[in-house]
Amino acid sequence: MTREERIARYEEILERANRIVGELEAALDAYESVQDDLAALEAYYTGPEWREDFEADEAGLLPRDLKRGVLSEDGIADALDWMKELAERLRAYAAPAEDVPEEPLPDGCGEEDPLPDKQEEKEPPVR
Repeated sequence: MTREERIARYEEILERANRIVGELEAALDAYESVQDDLAALEAYYTGPEWREDFEADEAGLLPRDLKRGVLSEDGIADALDWMKELAERLRAYAAPAEDVPEEPLPDGCGEEDPLPDKQEEKEPPVR
């Protein structure tokens, strides 16, 4: 791999990583913004109102055109479980602050280049 190919390869990696991290940050911001609503949903589901609404639906007392996915017996529980599983998954990726370098490591530090040059001809030093 030539120097230019190596730089281009790592530039693609950097651009992809930055894009994905930006998307993750936006998703985490959205997830954070819905936490109060999720707590309210869980309180509704575990309180007496959900049971009353469920029984009213079973008795045919609700309008037929009213969306009622929230009254499915597993709908809220599955959503809350999904959120808890996601939180566990996120914890697995969280690193203690001391494990995250503040700045990129200079050349020659840390792990070896995962894509070492193959028999690349060395260019003479620039004078």
